[in-house]
Amino acid sequence: MTEDRPVGAREAARRRVRAALAGAARTLVAENGYDDTTIEMIAERAGVSRRTFFRHFETKDAVLLHFYDELGDEIAAKILDQGDDVPAWIAVANAFAVIEEFLSLATDRVAHSQLARIIDDSPRLHAARNYRRRHNVERAARALLERESRAGREMSPLIASAVAGSAFSCLYSAEKVYLHDASADATDTFVTVATGLFEQIGLAQAYSLASAEAQG
Repeated sequence: MTEDRPVGAREAARRRVRAALAGAARTLVAENGYDDTTIEMIAERAGVSRRTFFRHFETKDAVLLHFYDELGDEIAAKILDQGDDVPAWIAVANAFAVIEEFLSLATDRVAHSQLARIIDDSPRLHAARNYRRRHNVERAARALLERESRAGREMSPLIASAVAGSAFSCLYSAEKVYLHDASADATDTFVTVATGLFEQIGLAQAYSLASAEAQG
């Protein structure tokens, strides 16, 4: 993934190690399966010691799901980087471009696709991923509130949560397609889902207005 904001040398080194461990974990699980991938194998593939692994991650599950933690950080940062004239929902949608950047490498896409299947088949990993997803929605909502406040606009936490939640719902619906179909473009799939959502909202609004007029 890309990183636009300047960071200190120590933090940059920490991120490199964590990224190397996470990438090694995804690749090894894709090659060998979850049960046959050990922490020692992950550390060796990343070029670090077992002790270094545990300085960064507590468990194998944590390193496998690190993508979602990193994704939340980058999406929140991208939301804040959007111009003040960009509508809130579009700011969140634009921030999802970091996913396309991550999946631009074919090897990463294949590894992540296989990891997604493993997570779907594991109740424990599925629950841990859902926890991170909820946390990412909350982080995005906080970023929206900060952005709107910066622009001198008011937005309630309830609306910020709804905006972020609806955008992420579209993302996760699209993810079911582009992670299991190598020919699917992540951005195009997201746009298709979001467009369908807006069409349904428009139909609901038109129906409500027509019903109100009929009753009035």
